[in-house]
Amino acid sequence: MNPLDPGTMVNEANNVLKFLANSPINISHFYEILKDFIVKSHKLALLRENRLLAYEPRLEVTRSQLESLNKEYEKLVQDISSVKNSLNVLDGEINKLETSLSLLQTCGAVEAQTLNKHESTLIRTSQKLLALKIEFDDLKSSADHALAEEKVHSEDSEKLKKAMEALKNQLLL
Repeated sequence: MNPLDPGTMVNEANNVLKFLANSPINISHFYEILKDFIVKSHKLALLRENRLLAYEPRLEVTRSQLESLNKEYEKLVQDISSVKNSLNVLDGEINKLETSLSLLQTCGAVEAQTLNKHESTLIRTSQKLLALKIEFDDLKSSADHALAEEKVHSEDSEKLKKAMEALKNQLLL
């Protein structure tokens, strides 16, 4: 980069700024530092070219500032790259988690439907079971009643038999 040609420096800076503009990072401070860097670089180059030795102490200060800004610039570029990489990793993790969440929600919905079906079946089965128990109790009661009547009938039949036997014996006498 030729410091005597600020147009080239501005074009290169614009390329970097366009790249950084797509990131979520606020680059206004960086823009000011970069603008200052370009202006100072150009002034320094003019001073060197014109060989204005009277400005040598100021030139050294500016050179020191320039080096400092260059280091800050490089650190910012590295930091931006690191943050972008971290964001990409986090986006990947978020996508994985969203996919897992969606799958779990789907599984949960299926399980809820299955639970509803089982609960409905349980209710119907409980109703059938209750009706069958009532029918069983009625049948058992009827069977017990029939057995009791059969026993009474058997006892009556036995009495009749004995009475007929007694009558037969009296007639034969």
